[in-house]
Amino acid sequence: MNLKKSFAFGFITLFSLSLAACGNGGTTNDSGSKSADGKPSGEQVFRVNVLQEMPSADLSLATDTISFTALNNVYEGIYRLDLENNPIPAGAAEKAEVSDDGTVYKIKLNEDAMWSDGKPVKAEDYVYGWQRTVDPATASEYAYLYESVKNGAAVSAGEKDKSELGIKALGDYELEITLEKATPYFDYLLAFPSFFPQRQDIVEKYGKEYAANSDNAVYNGPFVLADFDGPGTDTEWSYKKNDKYWDADTVKLDEVKTNVVKEAPTSYNLFQDGQADDVTLTGELAQQAANDPQLVIQKEASTQYIELNQIEDNSPFKNENLRKAISYSIDRKSLVENILGDGSVEPKGLVPADMSKSPDGKEDFAEAAGDKIEYDKEKAKEHWEKAKKELNIDSLEFDILSSDADSSKKTVEYVQGAIQEALDGVKVTVSPVPFSVRLDRSNKGDFDTVIGGWGADYADPSSFLDLFQTGVSYNRGRYSNPEYDKFVKAAATTDANDPEKRWDDMPLDTSTTKERERIATPSLSFLQDSWRRLKKNKAAVVSLVFLGIIIFISIITIWFSPQDPTQQNVAYINLPPRIPFLDSINGFNGTATVAGQVVDKYAQANVPDNVNFYLGTDGLGRDVLSRLFMGTRISLLIAFIAALLDITIGVTYGLISGLLGGRVDTMMQRVLEVLSGIPNLVVMILMLTVFDPGILSIVLAMVITNWISMARIVRAQTLKLKDQEFVLAAQTLGESRLKIAIKHILPNISSVIIVQMMFSIPSAIFFEAFLSFIGLGLRPPTASLGTLLNEGYKTFRFLPYLMWIPAVTLSVIMICFNLLADGLRDAFDPKMKE
Repeated sequence: MNLKKSFAFGFITLFSLSLAACGNGGTTNDSGSKSADGKPSGEQVFRVNVLQEMPSADLSLATDTISFTALNNVYEGIYRLDLENNPIPAGAAEKAEVSDDGTVYKIKLNEDAMWSDGKPVKAEDYVYGWQRTVDPATASEYAYLYESVKNGAAVSAGEKDKSELGIKALGDYELEITLEKATPYFDYLLAFPSFFPQRQDIVEKYGKEYAANSDNAVYNGPFVLADFDGPGTDTEWSYKKNDKYWDADTVKLDEVKTNVVKEAPTSYNLFQDGQADDVTLTGELAQQAANDPQLVIQKEASTQYIELNQIEDNSPFKNENLRKAISYSIDRKSLVENILGDGSVEPKGLVPADMSKSPDGKEDFAEAAGDKIEYDKEKAKEHWEKAKKELNIDSLEFDILSSDADSSKKTVEYVQGAIQEALDGVKVTVSPVPFSVRLDRSNKGDFDTVIGGWGADYADPSSFLDLFQTGVSYNRGRYSNPEYDKFVKAAATTDANDPEKRWDDMPLDTSTTKERERIATPSLSFLQDSWRRLKKNKAAVVSLVFLGIIIFISIITIWFSPQDPTQQNVAYINLPPRIPFLDSINGFNGTATVAGQVVDKYAQANVPDNVNFYLGTDGLGRDVLSRLFMGTRISLLIAFIAALLDITIGVTYGLISGLLGGRVDTMMQRVLEVLSGIPNLVVMILMLTVFDPGILSIVLAMVITNWISMARIVRAQTLKLKDQEFVLAAQTLGESRLKIAIKHILPNISSVIIVQMMFSIPSAIFFEAFLSFIGLGLRPPTASLGTLLNEGYKTFRFLPYLMWIPAVTLSVIMICFNLLADGLRDAFDPKMKE
């Protein structure tokens, strides 16, 4: 085996996937009744929660795990896979008759197979389905799989007509398939959805709307798709038993209900409440359920990786040292064991372990690839210095696109922190988006880097190795290496019939890593008098003290924070609070309940006795106290800036409108009416889609409509006061409108301005928290009270401190501002002087 074939790829492997899932081992009996023998007598319904929407229900266009899971349940091909993943006849009556050179397959079809509308499944349906998928007009991303079929590559490239594809019907129930070269894994392709039959009359009947919903298709599998309303958006669909299926007696379920639930804690709650029968767990949830007999670790032949965009000639990711620097900076062991905790394993390369063996069956492909991927921060720094010289840069900023599922967001945030920590001068932003959006942007090349993944279509290394050939549609970053292409092509063609040569042809080291975000101040006497009044209001004074302490700590911790709030330490993840002098109180002694047992999390993580995290750590090992200081500071900063702009714009606008009156006032009020007719939440969300999420964009989104209330209040008060005797006297003495506004009107409306401002500050804090909570606020690793709440609620049942700490802080701040506002209103209103 040639171990020297090493390639610096345009991707960086992250982890090989396993799924930690809870299943009740049975089905729901909707009627709740049982027969005398103890078996359910009602309708058998199985309820599954999945992490993402289904992007496509079209056999020719589907590309992802969610879609293929659905398609495998509602369609059937020539073969299907048994429990040991071996191909067995399904749409075929028997195993194919294969020529001696392995290039011609003659297949007799199962004459009992029927479509869900009662029509028989015929050979012409397979011919049409294959031709439709390989037709360039269809733009199937899986068309490249047909390159093993005669003329498949030429038809896909538009060089030959689809009718010349190597498949033909010899009758209603007999097929002949001709290959370019013998293909060792071709039996597996015959069990893959892209090779399933399709009805020409149904496709042509619905045109572009074919398979756009569950009614616009017919099915030949054990189930039929139902209640599916559209790709990429629908969050509920089901598979109902197909009474026309030739093997219907074997199908014991009446229905499988599928719901999209992206948050693992929500899924787990539904499972425990009996509202779901199969859910996927991640991180802390999987660890908490470690001793649950219903927990199943299901290993998958799947690898997650970062793909780097090399489409443009000046792409920095074409630099091999940069790719190596990024890869060396990621500790994959910590990622899979501490961050994900769902059974995923550290990868040895692109091809997952335990999937493919050498021809003699003694050597696993992943083991044969040589040294596994490394984590080495020093090497990362070394290659980064080389890359900076070669690229003539001092810094680099790029974005990582990912899906918005819980585990994906954890992964991308961890990778972001790891790269920024290891590579000085590199700034990484993250963009978690819905799965269908991530797929669409990936296909269009609209990304800097993207975290994607691949699951084996068949049990052969080529299922992974083919992905990064030049020109393959799944090579979305457009990596190109002629030498790599040569080896992959040889394995697929020249040496396809020689297992030993084919094994040697395959590029074994496929990891990138081997070497690879003045209202004019009143007079002093006025302030002294106001302070005297304020001190009489004890609640306001206490609130002022609390706020002063909070603001002071928030500012001082810019320089004197207990820990770096963005510093990750995956060895110390999810540690509960530990305060030395409170070690006799549960909740402050570093212990936690895991799988029903009380454990010392600090001892378990080998934390030194002199190291304490007073408020614990989060899922990335970051100090919660330091992040609370940072989050409070950011939330207050956003609130104060927003309130200041509200006052500046609203007071100015209201004073001008009220003092000038007449047509000017009428026109200005019409403008306010138009603006107030636009829901502020909609405006905020639109603003945040135009600008990158950040402090400035959030403030601008808030201010664009929030000043309207201030302007209306100030105008109303100005209209009320401008005809008062003291204002008329000032006009008689020749004072300008500006001086009248500042000297006479503002002091008399200061109470309403202060009250409005005090309410706008907690309102701004709440809005920021809300936006961050729904994922439209600040980007990781920047913290705010909203992002802390967002992170904490997901694991509230097991790590309650992550939720109640920011929640209590937010509540205290908002109560204090409201109490202080009441006190200031009484103190600043000149009309209430004694």
